[in-house]
Amino acid sequence: MLDLRRLSSFLAVASERSFTRASERLHLAQPAVSRQVRLLEEELGTPLLVRGGPDGVVPTPAGQLLIDRAPALLADLEVLREDVLRLGDGAREGGAIRIGYAASAGYETAVRVLTALGRRAPEIDVQAHVACVADALDSLRAGTMDAALLRCPPATDGLTRRLVRRELQGVLAPADHPFAAREVVALTALRDVPLVIHRRDANPGRYDAILEACRAAGFEPRLRPPIVAFDPAHQAVLDGVGVTIVSEPAQGPADGLVWRPLAPALVLDVVLLTPTVDAAPGVATLAAVAGEVAEDEGWLEDPRTLAPVRESAA
Repeated sequence: MLDLRRLSSFLAVASERSFTRASERLHLAQPAVSRQVRLLEEELGTPLLVRGGPDGVVPTPAGQLLIDRAPALLADLEVLREDVLRLGDGAREGGAIRIGYAASAGYETAVRVLTALGRRAPEIDVQAHVACVADALDSLRAGTMDAALLRCPPATDGLTRRLVRRELQGVLAPADHPFAAREVVALTALRDVPLVIHRRDANPGRYDAILEACRAAGFEPRLRPPIVAFDPAHQAVLDGVGVTIVSEPAQGPADGLVWRPLAPALVLDVVLLTPTVDAAPGVATLAAVAGEVAEDEGWLEDPRTLAPVRESAA
């Protein structure tokens, strides 16, 4: 069976005769659109587009057949989807879902997922706010939150876990720090450098994963808690208190900082948690959209396969 999102990406590229213009039209990153078209070609076992010609991207004969027949199919399916939504839980009048997300997920992951949800199901009233792991778990258990996007949450009875993203971690340091001159920072290089990290109760899973990685490298890190709970500018790092470990999307826009991947590579998971039973209207739609965004963006691939492997000198 044809993957409809891949087919939609192909049709956009064929219509625009450009991957760049198609990505703008679809509100997706260009690598994601290219990946969807490549996967469709692999699924069908034949090339659909000729790339790099003087007229831009042009269809092969097989691609032209899809161009001729697929739009009517997609239109019929869209009508069917809307009819189902009108009868399903995601479209109940006044329906709302309350979503908590980790502060670091607010830089990219939550934004991409919730934006896609708004396009897919604008009738759902999305109420989103930042929440630490402990507060999100308490709220999910109490029924005052319907879903949460969290990094490294513990396994919890009554909650379904869906992997949304595997994030490569790295060191965030001032631009004049010796780490800034390195392509990759060996984890052992953090042995004598203060490490700014939230206290364990803020996110036990992330805290334990970082400490475990340091101990596996043969040292006990010198921990420094941040002064404030939420510091999107990483002011403690700018002030020279120490360096910190964050995912690449969470490094933020602050000037004067650089991010370098660690070696050996450290990867942490971002998970969508939802109630296993009695989920609120719209939660199933949210889970489906999160899965689609994760596939489109390549978030489920192991970033260690793309990470630099050469360690800089400690």
